[in-house]
This record gives sequence, C-alpha cells and structure tokens, in this order.
Amino acid sequence: MTVIGMKCLGGGHYIQSASGVTAEKLLKYALDSNVDLIIAGCSGPQEVRALARALWETALTESERRQMESLFSPDRRKLGFYRGRL
Repeated sequence: MTVIGMKCLGGGHYIQSASGVTAEKLLKYALDSNVDLIIAGCSGPQEVRALARALWETALTESERRQMESLFSPDRRKLGFYRGRL
C-alpha cells in the first residue's frame, strides 16, 4: 500500500505570507508526514523552483511544525472549500 499526499498547497489557498506559511514550508510539512508520494500542483515556474528548493533544504523544526498546526487547526474542517467541500 502506498500513501499519497495530495493538495498540500491547498490550491494555493494555504499559503499565508503574512504568517510565514510558504509553499516550501507546506511541502516540507507534507514530506515529513509519513507519505510515500506527494502530488503538488504548481501555478507557474516560480512555484516549481520553490518546491524544488524545499526538497533540498532542511526539514521543519518541531517548533515550525507546531506553529503551522496551530495556524491551521482552528479552521481544519473548512480548509477543503476549494474542492467543493465545507
């Protein structure tokens, strides 16, 4: 069995520059979540380069992981809105 991670960028809606949530951090979080494969859509060459950089950089620290979880946790049930789910 293979675990596939999809929509780790949330269609671009999960990126929150003001809070420090970047495409790179989202990908690092997903890669560190016991998945075998990540499918990440990119909206342009700049995003492709950012995601490629994330693969070669260090993993998130435990503090960074907790920070991201605390940012998304309160609204986790609503985060699939772009897929037509509420």
